[in-house]
Amino acid sequence: MRIRLHHLAIILTLLISACGKDTTPQSQPGPEPGPETETKRTFTIMFYCCGGELDQYNEEVINIYHKMDTGIAENINVVGQIKWSEGYRSEYADGKGGVSRLKYDHKSNRNIYSKFADAEYHMNCTESLAQFITWAKEEAPADEYIMIFAGHGNGYHPAFDRNDTRGIIRDDKLTSYLGIQDICQACEMTDTHFSLMEMVCCLVNCIEYASELAPYVDYYIASCHVTTISGGELYYITEALMQMEEYDARSIADCAKSLVDMTYDYYEDPKMHMELTTEHSITECSKVGNIHEATRSFVDKVIALYDTELEIGREAMLEQYGFTTEDIDNALSSSYYPVLATFSEDYMKKVEWYRLNFMHEVVDVVYRVAEATLDAEIYAAADSIRKASEEAIYYQRAVNVEAVDKVYYTVTLVNRDQYESLGYADGGYEDSAFDRATGWSRLLKRNNGLYVHSQHKDN
Repeated sequence: MRIRLHHLAIILTLLISACGKDTTPQSQPGPEPGPETETKRTFTIMFYCCGGELDQYNEEVINIYHKMDTGIAENINVVGQIKWSEGYRSEYADGKGGVSRLKYDHKSNRNIYSKFADAEYHMNCTESLAQFITWAKEEAPADEYIMIFAGHGNGYHPAFDRNDTRGIIRDDKLTSYLGIQDICQACEMTDTHFSLMEMVCCLVNCIEYASELAPYVDYYIASCHVTTISGGELYYITEALMQMEEYDARSIADCAKSLVDMTYDYYEDPKMHMELTTEHSITECSKVGNIHEATRSFVDKVIALYDTELEIGREAMLEQYGFTTEDIDNALSSSYYPVLATFSEDYMKKVEWYRLNFMHEVVDVVYRVAEATLDAEIYAAADSIRKASEEAIYYQRAVNVEAVDKVYYTVTLVNRDQYESLGYADGGYEDSAFDRATGWSRLLKRNNGLYVHSQHKDN
């Protein structure tokens, strides 16, 4: 994750019977009681992060409340768990690493920290996350729960070891990730549904992740690209919650919209000189299933074309359809690759590990296939995927996006040889919620496209 430190200038606007027959003598009735005060809906924001070179920035994010004169409204709680890296020292970290837990104290307007575990404690497993969520709900029970993960993110591929690469948060000491399945299993174990989940992590707005999270999250904020810590992730959502007048099903999404807007006001500041390509989307998770339905139709139609050529031969395919599956392969391999599409080769040498991400923008992928085939059914399927994706994305802001008109979601794209050699079968791709719903792996196991990442010796 590329980080730029900034200091927020914060100005906070204040918003902030049953009865029976009784013969006992009764006193004279007093004044009629006034209307009952409406109980405000309660919110608990959970913050879960690991250190590394991010220690200083994570600390800035969680201590932003100390700069607020009026503090946080009583109906909003903040709790967190942070793993500091060894060598990092601050008011809360002694240089030995280890894990701290925090809870915001409304009286002092400060986060109260307590040492929880030493540097050997694993932040990258289901049990650790579930333990934290259970503690958070006991310390700060609420009507609505919000989760913010911050750290180095990664996309859905098994280039290393199974769950470690399908990762949201990397445990700095262990250099391994908290995987998407860990997050879902922790939600199951704690019986927790999140109104909002934000990933302050790179490369995690892939359709595979959104598919896994859909049963456990109402709204999901993430980026397909490299992202940064702006410093105000907790402050922005808290301010929006404090300004909420009435709660309804979309109130949290509107608060998230405010968070994205404020973040991109920072990104788009000319003083920022933002050279990175990035975007953040708010996904309405209940609508992800519509993307699945449209994607399955697309895959069915493309696989039928591969089957047809296998049956009738390449020459007959070209004569009858005007194209061959080689044209489909070439269309797939030319599709928008979110990281390398906008960065020079020299720049990419500075962030070499991004070449291990095999993710392409899904709407761009399907339209390139449609344009290569000029097939009306493929075009219709591509239109359906775009429409479903547009409906699922509640809101989006972006800077420096090139090569496509709009970013939707990334999706894994490898060719048939890579599918086996990189371990997608062994890595469990076919067990993913997205593949079970769409059969996307059928396309991965049939195409012979040559992708950007496959042209580097290190892969």
